[in-house]
Amino acid sequence: MTTNKENLELQVLPDMNLFVFPDTMSEVNRSAAKACHALATQGANRQHHPIQETQAWFNQYVFLMSKMGWTPTRVDVQRITQSDRHLEISNLVGKGLQAACGAFTGDVASALEGLGKTVISALAASTKNVELLDRKSVEDDRNSLSLNKCEQTGAGQVAMMVSAVQTDAKPDKKANYLLAKWESSGTTNYACGAVLNLDQRQYEKVRAVVETKLDDNALEVLLALEI
Repeated sequence: MTTNKENLELQVLPDMNLFVFPDTMSEVNRSAAKACHALATQGANRQHHPIQETQAWFNQYVFLMSKMGWTPTRVDVQRITQSDRHLEISNLVGKGLQAACGAFTGDVASALEGLGKTVISALAASTKNVELLDRKSVEDDRNSLSLNKCEQTGAGQVAMMVSAVQTDAKPDKKANYLLAKWESSGTTNYACGAVLNLDQRQYEKVRAVVETKLDDNALEVLLALEI
């Protein structure tokens, strides 16, 4: 829906929620994407354990998003195994984006993988301290991170590509979370992907409810970077 010439901004929100917005996307649609994603994630977390019930967890997330006006066109959950000994956050995020778009190959697959690596590298290289990406999780045995790539056409149509990563790997707590390499043996790793299209009229019907239920802190931007 967008072109390769777009300028992209990366925003970091609490609870390891990352958003990539094109400069053409309006503030109203950015707010809708962030609010709905944060509320759906919170709701899914209350219903299902992200590692022990990943498929059910992501299905609940997509269900809640659909109730807020985001229609899914593709949903996939992949359990990721590696032939080598190590996994990295950037690899898992890229696989989640690929899961959202299907079994693409060539330039499309390379672009999705590259976006994941670009985002993680930009965060890891930032001189600003992003505490919520440092090592805080709801449970010691659960690490999660989501990357949401948003798009908007000239006609105002909005879509969001979601990559939700869940892993029970335990990297060194003293290491940089974003750059940590985890021993893959004995770990469970999932890359969840979905493409969601915004129905503006449906969202307007529930917008007040979404904003009321959502903690304002969930929308706080901790860091914004051009990528």
